[in-house]
Amino acid sequence: MVLYNEYNRYVLNHCNSAVDVVEIGESQRKIGEVLKVKPLGALAMIDEGELDWKIVAISLDDPKASLVNDVNDVEKHFPVISLSPN
Repeated sequence: MVLYNEYNRYVLNHCNSAVDVVEIGESQRKIGEVLKVKPLGALAMIDEGELDWKIVAISLDDPKASLVNDVNDVEKHFPVISLSPN
């Protein structure tokens, strides 16, 4: 279950660890904006020496939302975005 907290970040489970959502749609969004999104995958990053997970998602109201269902579709419909490890 995903909950929303007072810091405009999503919280997963009882550990209270925040996970950022990176929305890749065509519209520019405001930081902290609450959207209904379709999760596409996860991206592991290192932030200040610690693992920091990002959920890659597309807003359900994006024109390409019906075309993109997982990370394999991202590069096909958004060629400037690469989620490949290379």
